[in-house]
Amino acid sequence: MKRFKTMIALLMAVAMLLSLAACGEKGPDVTGKYICVGESYGGEYVEPYAESWIELKKGGKGTYYSGFEFTLKKWKLDGENFTGTVTFLGMEEAMEGTIKDGVMEVTYGDMKLRFVKEGVEAPTGGTPSAGNAGTGDNTQNAAGVTGVNDNVTVAGSLVDAFSGAVPGGSAVTAVIENPSTWYGWLALTDFWGIDQEEDYYDAWAYINTDSTGKPYFEVFQDGDSENAFLSMYMTIEENGTCIMPDIGEKDAWTVDTYLDAADAEEYQAFLYDDGTLALSYDYTRYDGSYGCTVTMCFRVDGTQWDEENDLLPPRYEEYKAALAQNGSGNEPEPQPAAGDDYGKSNANADGIVDFDTLKAGFTWLTYQTSYENGYGRPTYEEIAEQFGTDGKKTHESSWEDDYHVYEWVTTGGDFLLLSFEVQSDGSEIWNSSSWSSSLND
Repeated sequence: MKRFKTMIALLMAVAMLLSLAACGEKGPDVTGKYICVGESYGGEYVEPYAESWIELKKGGKGTYYSGFEFTLKKWKLDGENFTGTVTFLGMEEAMEGTIKDGVMEVTYGDMKLRFVKEGVEAPTGGTPSAGNAGTGDNTQNAAGVTGVNDNVTVAGSLVDAFSGAVPGGSAVTAVIENPSTWYGWLALTDFWGIDQEEDYYDAWAYINTDSTGKPYFEVFQDGDSENAFLSMYMTIEENGTCIMPDIGEKDAWTVDTYLDAADAEEYQAFLYDDGTLALSYDYTRYDGSYGCTVTMCFRVDGTQWDEENDLLPPRYEEYKAALAQNGSGNEPEPQPAAGDDYGKSNANADGIVDFDTLKAGFTWLTYQTSYENGYGRPTYEEIAEQFGTDGKKTHESSWEDDYHVYEWVTTGGDFLLLSFEVQSDGSEIWNSSSWSSSLND
């Protein structure tokens, strides 16, 4: 009998340990299904964009659904504090927040999400606690990030001056793929309400899926990797030849103007038989004071254009040269700047600064290059002075006579990556920026 009682005690102990493992280090059993009832991008909770839920299972396992099913692993509850990791196609992102009285409030990427356990009455309204990502203004793109998409790095001259371009031949693109990157041009014509000459720029378009599982389409104008020229959620038509906008409340825009559902038909992009992806629409400034016609044309990045019949992007020759270089199997050699020196940075510079210095320099640069300051273009020396040290030379495979890239970093991994155009006198002028999300906080 004593041996039997000992076995019962052991089984009870094991059951208790399993229960604790399912619920985290401490707290009640919170396993079950939670339905999303609110999401926030920096303001009050609003009705979810689409069906979304979380199922917490025993053993720290679970599922997060938001258009697609994502694996939720290593979740645990310590008191009311919830932590977990969402994984999808090898990518991982933290999900953190609280669970209290059947209500789960978590931060995931740039969103605050509120879930309610099945059978529990949902709370109404309310503003998430401090620390929300995103501002809800025109500088935040549909993917929820200012200037850099969730799953892609803005490429081409915006960061690497075509260094990522890989030859794809001249084969016609049969369908629009997700994900995919496109290179081409955008033209601004037929201005009204303002005395403005026609403009014509290189441009890059990105098709991908954000951290919530929503596919998006974004276009960046050459020289501006910070703000999407056009940003919208979308679906790809079943036959793969048309992008259909999926426009909600203040989650899509062009330049400085939000789009609404009535704009969806005008903002469709079509893939033509020759492999070009084209879109044309009439832009009107948000206050109605002026506007123009916007036309865009792209081919899949890495594809050679029809040079006899296509209207070529302004920097097509650079793009073509990059294709030839990257397809040759030879690693491009860094080129000296004018004046026979290898850029303005010393060869041993590591670019390491503390976070406060990096943040202050980023803030200064953002203002210097902003609309309010006339889109200024500071020199390398002016920028390096803000950080008190030279930048680290990086992306050396893309260094050319007229293009250099430097990076300032912290030991914790925060970074600011800047590209510069080299002038005929050897001076280096800021061209574009890329940075870690920590500098947005």
